[in-house]
Amino acid sequence: MYLGILVKNEECKISQYADDSALILDGNILSFEHALKLLDEFTYISGLKVNYDKSEALWIGSQRDNTNIYFPERKIQWSRDKVNALGVWFSATNQDIVYLNYAERLNVRNNWHLRRQTCWVKLLLLNL
Repeated sequence: MYLGILVKNEECKISQYADDSALILDGNILSFEHALKLLDEFTYISGLKVNYDKSEALWIGSQRDNTNIYFPERKIQWSRDKVNALGVWFSATNQDIVYLNYAERLNVRNNWHLRRQTCWVKLLLLNL
């Protein structure tokens, strides 16, 4: 049984950086329950705790119109359109992903001639 999603025949379940984690699940309630049990075990072993008040979930792909909310007692925020992880927006639609992650930043860069900015600030903007 797959718990994550398949991308080019590779199963993708989790993406982590520092203290942030993104779980990528197949939408099945059993895989969601299994992931929560693993997080509970991690809490028991490490003493670290998931902050569910800051946790978000988003249905994507063929499930994007799904309105199910699994395990509401965990207080996970279920978004209908987008979530942010480590400054990257994830959306139920590809068009939103492009706009949220690129178009807004490109707009800032393309209009910098309208502002008086030092070379240092322009270099910082290029690295966004």
